[in-house]
Amino acid sequence: MMELYGMQEIISWLPNLAHGHDAVSLWLSHSPLNSPFLAQNIRDPNVLGQIQSAFNYFIKSGQVWALLIGLFLGYVIRGITA
Repeated sequence: MMELYGMQEIISWLPNLAHGHDAVSLWLSHSPLNSPFLAQNIRDPNVLGQIQSAFNYFIKSGQVWALLIGLFLGYVIRGITA
């Protein structure tokens, strides 16, 4: 169905090409190719496993302690300056 729509679109713009319009810019301005692509190449569909792995790395690497210390110090500094 999409191929048929594309051919109809090209055929409908052919008379305009004879009047001095730039063929490429004319077709691309009305082409479905200008729409954003929504396809992705998913290598590992195990989303929950990836979240669990990232959380385990967050804990094992000590980043959780940096987060807690930063929150505490930010709260203390905010209390002093407010």
